[in-house]
Amino acid sequence: MQSRRACVLGLAGLALLFPLYLCLIIPLYRPHVRSVTSKSEKVRLVVSVSSLLGRVDFLRRSLTSMKKQSLRPDRIMVNIPLYTRFGNITSQDIEALVHALTPTTGSLEMVPGSSHDYKNQLFYLHFLNRDFGPATKLLGALQVEKDPETMIITLDDDCEYPQQVVASLAYHMPSEGCLSGLCQELPALMPIHGMVTLGFPHGILATAGWYSQDRIIPCYGWLMGYTGIAYRVRYFGDDIFEYLKRLPSGCFFHDDVWLSGYLYKKGIQRYYYPFVPDPMHFMKHPNMSISSISDTQSRHQLPCVEYFDRFGWN
Repeated sequence: MQSRRACVLGLAGLALLFPLYLCLIIPLYRPHVRSVTSKSEKVRLVVSVSSLLGRVDFLRRSLTSMKKQSLRPDRIMVNIPLYTRFGNITSQDIEALVHALTPTTGSLEMVPGSSHDYKNQLFYLHFLNRDFGPATKLLGALQVEKDPETMIITLDDDCEYPQQVVASLAYHMPSEGCLSGLCQELPALMPIHGMVTLGFPHGILATAGWYSQDRIIPCYGWLMGYTGIAYRVRYFGDDIFEYLKRLPSGCFFHDDVWLSGYLYKKGIQRYYYPFVPDPMHFMKHPNMSISSISDTQSRHQLPCVEYFDRFGWN
């Protein structure tokens, strides 16, 4: 009887300690890498977002926070697919959208040689002939930005971003690799639903003086996009535009996973920096968002993670 009680207590203790293992021990053993990007280094910086016609109210608020960043980007791109699962966009829709965005962006002029695109000195409104899902915010920018060293920071259209977000990512970008504020992983021995979000524990530890603010941490999974992700154009080949076709269909909805999976397969390291300020979501499950799709984690995200062999955690 006593041994049975001890066994039960032991199992209970393991159950209580397991979250500590996931949140602290797993992150702590990995190296903290010194970020190397200099504030004096001049790199073309593009902030890129995607949206849909039904989310224009969110988009205007989000763009306002982007143009108020302490580190001003060279360009803010808005990428919108012409043909989507929600319906197609007409010429009249484009004109109405340009009119609706003008109070936020300033006057926009049609791009010479383009059928649909508009721009001014800061903003570029890009219309794509194909819907890449949430990955449209990166792939749209890659269609326009061709300098291999250009840094593209993708953000979401349903968030308001603190003024230091772009600077936090740009100034801590490693010389090789991509950077976000959060990382998700699926460690060994974990059930398929046991993914772990890393970043929050390190933020607590960093505040407590565990390590300095010039350190970034390797991510052995996928970078989380709502905090922003910084990429370089040269990490992507022309194959990125057809890559989605070879993946499980659910990957379409989870760009965080499949874009990190693409980089993982190419041997490009992902990092996260827990000092990136958290954005404010306008609402929990906005219209036309991934969060509004029922059971999207089990139906779409997890099969995509498995396709990439759990990013080496098997």
